[in-house]
Amino acid sequence: MAENEELVYSHYLGACEVGEMYKSPLRQNDTNPSFGLYVKDGRIKWKDFGIDQEGADAIALVSYMFGISRDRAFEKIKREVDLRRGRVQNKLIKRSGSKSTVYVEARSHLRKNELEFWKKFGVSGEVLRKYKVCGIDEIVFNGLSVWDESLSFLYLISEDSWQAYRPGKPSKFINWNTSGMIFGWDQLPPAGENIYITSSLKDLLTLSMLGLYVLAPLGENNLVPISKKISDLNARFSKISCIFDGDKAGREASLKAKELGITPIFLDYPKGCKDPAEVVEKHGQDKLWSVLGLG
Repeated sequence: MAENEELVYSHYLGACEVGEMYKSPLRQNDTNPSFGLYVKDGRIKWKDFGIDQEGADAIALVSYMFGISRDRAFEKIKREVDLRRGRVQNKLIKRSGSKSTVYVEARSHLRKNELEFWKKFGVSGEVLRKYKVCGIDEIVFNGLSVWDESLSFLYLISEDSWQAYRPGKPSKFINWNTSGMIFGWDQLPPAGENIYITSSLKDLLTLSMLGLYVLAPLGENNLVPISKKISDLNARFSKISCIFDGDKAGREASLKAKELGITPIFLDYPKGCKDPAEVVEKHGQDKLWSVLGLG
């Protein structure tokens, strides 16, 4: 986070150093240096003794300098400062119909522990890059960081459409502009023999490692986006099948998919497994080949 903050501070303040005091850029009548930057919890903050403003971040600085809202300040930063530096563009997003804002900092380069997480499901770094799975450095709700240094991933469809995934958390998913989202659509070939519909991006990644063409809507009970693409899929592929979870919800979703002309595949999952990813995690990739009848 500090790297991008340095870019913002240097753009609007010029040359300045953390720990030094300067005449305030926020007050013209400042005769004694009373403005400074400091580091707290890995973040660069600023304090102006003349206005008793402490603990504010770079976005708050721009907001105060130009007399604009926090949202407008972030939009101004995006227009005027290059924040990319090899990362996914930082996003400050207002949820429709509410006052909540979400700020996500992500990067395309996955760290060793993040790659190890996906290795449990047989998923390679190459496939993660292909499907635009990014690592998350921070998630902020309404100015409060909710990132606790645990594993977090961003499933990126576009800069305005994504899903954040936090394995093991009570609320694992944070969705933005996911209406109509279909994971894997942009990675499909022009045509092929078989196309498979599955329940989640995790299962999509696991199955794609077997050389299969796979799509995943936002949950097996959300088949509306798939239904709108059926004509296109029928024109491009010889057969459309679905591989959903082995529980009651998965079986019911399979029957609904059948009404769309999709062939359900009811797998005999090993005990303790309900989806393709769990088969690989607990029994290995060869077992999944066997369950699918491919090996």
